[in-house]
This record gives sequence, C-alpha cells and structure tokens, in this order.
Amino acid sequence: MDETEKVRVLLQSGQPVVASLAPSFIADFDGAGIEAMRDALKKLGFYDVEETALGATMVKREYDRMLKEGNRDIVISSCCHSVNLLVRKYFPDLLPYLADVLSPMLAHCADIKRRIPNARTVFIGPCVAKKDEAEEHRDLVDAVLTFEELTEWMDRENVHPEHRIVPDDESRARFFPTTGGILKTMVRDAEGYAYMASDGTQIPNELSSNQLSVPMLHTPTALTATMHNDGKVVVRWQVEYPELADTMENDMFDIQRNMSGSTDPSDASWVTIGQEMYERNKTSYELLDSTMLDGYQGKPVSYRVRRQATTLWGWTPAAKYAQVQIPANLSLFGINNATVTRSASEWNDDVHKVDFTFNLSGPEDNGQGWTIIRTAADWERFAQRVNNGEKYLCGILAGD
Repeated sequence: MDETEKVRVLLQSGQPVVASLAPSFIADFDGAGIEAMRDALKKLGFYDVEETALGATMVKREYDRMLKEGNRDIVISSCCHSVNLLVRKYFPDLLPYLADVLSPMLAHCADIKRRIPNARTVFIGPCVAKKDEAEEHRDLVDAVLTFEELTEWMDRENVHPEHRIVPDDESRARFFPTTGGILKTMVRDAEGYAYMASDGTQIPNELSSNQLSVPMLHTPTALTATMHNDGKVVVRWQVEYPELADTMENDMFDIQRNMSGSTDPSDASWVTIGQEMYERNKTSYELLDSTMLDGYQGKPVSYRVRRQATTLWGWTPAAKYAQVQIPANLSLFGINNATVTRSASEWNDDVHKVDFTFNLSGPEDNGQGWTIIRTAADWERFAQRVNNGEKYLCGILAGD
C-alpha cells in the first residue's frame, strides 16, 4: 500500500519526522549524495534525513558480539525481511538459526526515537517487503515509502535532488544492500566460524573464514540404516555440494552404534564401529555393520555419524552430526525345550554318546506380514496357505 498520504499527514502533525534512507538510494537517484537527498526531503517537510547505514553499523556490532560469544552454532542473518518470511513459512526447522537481531531499518528507527523526542520515523528504500516488516513494528516505524513512491511524490512537488556527492569513505555499512555486504562490514575474527554469502540460488565456490575456523562444509546428512535378514546393517549418509572445497580435506567420518535402545547423545552404550575417509566430489558414503548380532539385546539400535575433526565439540549440535534409530525386529528363532539324554545304544566303557533335542520358536511374522520359516512344520504351513489359493504371500527363511 502506498503510504505517501500517511507521510504527508505526519509532516503536518507538528512532530519531527525523520527519514531513514536506505544506502541503495544511489542507484535510483543518480548523482545524488546523502546531502543532496537531505536537502530535497527537507523541502518536502522532513525534519531530518539519516542513512539507514547507521542502523546497519549497530546491527553488524551485534553480529560480531554474537559470534564472539560462540553460543550459536549457525547464524543466518535476519536483515532481509523476505528471507525471514521464507524461513518462517517454508523452512521452520531453520528458525533456531535465524539471528534474533533487529534489521538495520528497525535498529535505526529505534535509535532515532531514542535520540529525538516525539520523533516519527519513515523508512525509504527499494523493497516492498519492508512495508510488511513495519506493520509488525509500528512502535518503531511509522511509515514506509519505496524509492518509486518517493520519486512520484517529488515529481508532483517539482522537487529534484541535486547532482552532488560529498566523498565519504568511512561508512562500510553502506555495503549492507550488496551481496555479502554484511560480511564486508564485520570484523570476522570469531574463532570456530566460517562466513558464507549466497546470492539467489547460487552456492559460493569457497568459504570466507579466519585462519582459526574449523567447521567444515561437508557434514553428514540424510543418514539411514537398513537391516538385512542376516542381521547385517548397511549405514548410508550423504554430503551436500561435494564439488566444493572443504576446510578439512584430509579427514574421516566416525560411525558409532548404540544397542541399548537409547538415543541420548551422552549414553555410555555408544561404541565406535568404523571410520570412512572423506573424499572431495563424493556424494554418498556407506559402512557395513556386520557385528550387530554379537551384542543384540532385542532393543532398537541407533547409529550416528560425524566428521572426525568435530571431536572437539563432542556429540553436540555444534558437531553437526547425523543420527538415526531402527526398530531392529530381527527374525531370529529361539531354542526351547532343550534336553540331553544318555544314548541307550552307545553308552559303554569306550563310547559316551548323548542325544540333544530342542524346539525352535519365535514370532510367526516379522511385523510386516512376512511369514518366518524356521522349521519343516513352518514350511508345511506356508505351503498349505499357497495351496489354499492365498495371494501376495511373502516368506523369510530364518533357519536351515
């Protein structure tokens, strides 16, 4: 909604109305610097005009502080309201990573109201999404105009900014509207962090980081564990963007297993069952667990995978590990009614022979409708069902 008339009413209220002008104005008002824009907007009735870059400076300091404290594993900038809406609506699982920091617009308008008593604030910028953001924070932003709306207003009033730019190289915060602009303003010396800027759907070819950064790009994802009838388990996982350089090329994946049924990362039952070398340009990895039956307890079995270089963080979210649990309903037979008797025919001073007999038992199916065949009697029952004309029968041979 065009809020030009609302701004005109604010200008007539007698209260000081201050414009927060996005630094990208230079692209829409060719040849005009901030001083020329201030003079033009004052002709329209504004009390003063400040660059939103002032708010951007406050925001970048907050980002630097946040990373210095090291309490957040991943931080997604919250400066762009469109990105915030995208995360809320389509990627809610990323909300914990969204920085709880005001945008430059909100930070600047809040600062204006703090410094100038009774001030009303109007943000002027290129993005229509700022109107929606302002609706959520009417205590900070009173109105929003796009550059297009401002230009039309100026044309009606015959007010045009002069082609006048005063050089000023001090404010790096003017980089904010550009790709990677936030990173260009930051100190970027927080230990344990890599810094990445992405434009649209493009994935960067490299990570910008300080020399102490250790998080890697290729951490395990899409972890699965598939158990076969012989009790062996195939553990598979993937990495994203395998063609990109990794910050730790010579590294391995650690694979652990828990047989106790617990998924608690600190449970004492976790044991390492293998390692796989990380390889650039390789998307999928797998490990065959052939020892699961050795310690099977009849409980769900869990697996987890992490990059070995993340050992410093243990099995915490900072290590970016992947974990999965399988029910492990094994088709194992039970040995029942075992008896040992002395052989009547072969028991003498030279030969001592015994007869050992037992019955096999267990569930009749695997929980998914597949008949478990362990004995000749099981086979006869299965064959009888076939003879009776039943369709869609599945069987598992679980014995000799």
